[in-house]
Amino acid sequence: MSNKTITPDNQSDPILIVFPKFIGDAINTLPAIELLRQLYPKTPFHFLVRPHLVALFEAQNLPLVDVIEDKRYAKPKWGIFKKSRALKKANYQLAVLFRGSLAEAVLCRLAGIKSVIGYAQNGRKPLLSYALKLNENHHYIHRYCRIVNEAHGSPFDSFNAPSLSTRESPFVSPQTPTIGCYFGGKNKDTRYYPTALSAQVVALLLDNTPCDVVLLGDQQEVADNQAIIEQLTNHQTRVLNLAGKTSLPELVNVTGQLTALISIDSGPMHMACATGTPCVALVGLGTSPWSIVAPKVAKFEAIVANGFSLDDHRIIESIEPAEVLRTFQSLMSRLSDE
Repeated sequence: MSNKTITPDNQSDPILIVFPKFIGDAINTLPAIELLRQLYPKTPFHFLVRPHLVALFEAQNLPLVDVIEDKRYAKPKWGIFKKSRALKKANYQLAVLFRGSLAEAVLCRLAGIKSVIGYAQNGRKPLLSYALKLNENHHYIHRYCRIVNEAHGSPFDSFNAPSLSTRESPFVSPQTPTIGCYFGGKNKDTRYYPTALSAQVVALLLDNTPCDVVLLGDQQEVADNQAIIEQLTNHQTRVLNLAGKTSLPELVNVTGQLTALISIDSGPMHMACATGTPCVALVGLGTSPWSIVAPKVAKFEAIVANGFSLDDHRIIESIEPAEVLRTFQSLMSRLSDE
């Protein structure tokens, strides 16, 4: 490990970029990708991503980018040696690790990559050619941008918010204001906003806002969303359950066309913020401290649970539906005045 500053001169071979596994984290790497592109405007980038993220990045049609499925997580799975042999054929000279595991550093070294940059964590410091010390107080976006910036001698003073491009969605009518809601399901553990409270939020929106509502989610959340609809005895015809009906790129398109989104701390929240859709987030106990994952955009308000429950799953229940409506109305009023 040398920590010698990397210079972008004469870099013609592709650069390997190893992505984190979660949707929101992957979206938060986009500002760092933008910095990297400024340093290497003509160099091909190869994105090594989990299988579920392939379509998301392919749909963005980023110039000079090839998206590579990480078959270590596909079916059938590849072992690390088979994957490293496949990577070695591309003759990578530089790898940027946006995921902090030891396995990623080992993979790059086995692939014969000369310069590997990332954070000195999980015992992998000896395997990195440029190892940064992790400041756990830094926002995730800040962390990813630091990897690029400091390894190249800190040429940048700031970064932009994440941005995703979208297309029109057949699920959202441009003639009707449509509010998206993503409350998660029981699979979201402590981030899940319970069905009864979720139904109250939707009912308040429909009673106080001229709109339709779409409930977002994946296949695991179809039943959770249907349970919300079943409690809406007076509003069912104005609510569409999209859980399990959209691919990841289609979900990005939907969130980008919404009038607004109300969401738990989640991938859809980050999608909305990256597509410019106003968003209200309901924040309970998350998988990371809220201060290091909160979206860095203006069209956004967060309601952070502030209750007294000792049950982790009930922390988010301190967020009352009426407060969600007030926050939503306040955000939309603020944006209309700007």
